[in-house]
Formats: sequence, structure tokens, C-alpha cells
Amino acid sequence: MFLVVKNLVRFIGILVFAGLLCACTKECYVPQKARMGITFLSSSTLTTLVPGTLTIQGVGSDSVLYNTSSAYFAALPLKANADSTQFNFGITNDTLTLSTVLTVWHKSKPQLISEECGCVVFHYIDSIRFAEFPDGWDLEIYDAEVTNVEGATHVQITIP
Repeated sequence: MFLVVKNLVRFIGILVFAGLLCACTKECYVPQKARMGITFLSSSTLTTLVPGTLTIQGVGSDSVLYNTSSAYFAALPLKANADSTQFNFGITNDTLTLSTVLTVWHKSKPQLISEECGCVVFHYIDSIRFAEFPDGWDLEIYDAEVTNVEGATHVQITIP
């Protein structure tokens, strides 16, 4: 009888310990980064457009964020500890070779998502400018509030 009670106490102890482990494991199910979404549009149809080979790299960074020939959308990180972020921006297609700097002026604000997720830095885009911009192209802030919604468009580049 003593052995049965002893094993039962061990079993209950293991269940309680396992329950505590499960209760302490909290997961976050929302995106942890706020990225500025850029969508390329055709000026004649106002539908999405692949502009050609797109290359985007942060100024002062070795890592290339995009290097693709199939993107009509790009999601770019903005600096949380600065008022502006710059990107080396390149597009190559049959009629154009563009190599310029995209500058985004923004305000950053930490936003508490939840206890599990912690804070995410949201941004508000004040203005945006290319150092050089082809004639006929249009650069527009579509939605200035950059949150952690994935796939959201914040900037539209309209191409003839």
C-alpha cells in the first residue's frame, strides 16, 4: 500500500511539473517586425507591375535585402533608432538601368503588443524621396503608418 501511495505521489508530482512547464511556455503568434511595404504599379492600368531586376540594400550594410526579377512588392525594415533610413535601390530592365538612393524620413514608436510578444517598433513615414528619379515615375506615400501587418502597402511607385 505504501508503495502505491509513493508512486501515486511521484506521478502527481510529475504531472504538476509538466503542467508548470507548459504554462510557462508562451508563444507569440503575431509578426514581430514592422516593415515598410513598397508596391510597384503600372501607370496605365494601376495594377501591380514587376519593374525588372530589383536590387535593394541598406546604405551602410553589406546584406542585400532584395535581388530578384520577379518582385512587384518589397518589404523594407526602417531603423528604430534614427529619423531616416536609406536604401541603395536598383532596377534594371530592357529600357532602364536605375541606380539611386531611396531616403525615408520617419518617426519611430515602440508599441507593446502583448506580454508574450513584447514590443514592436512602429513607424510613421514623414516623407520619402529618390536621389534620382526617372521622368514619368510617381512616388507616393499610400499609408504613412507602418505597423506589423504583413504585406501592407505604405509606398506606391507608379511606372509608365
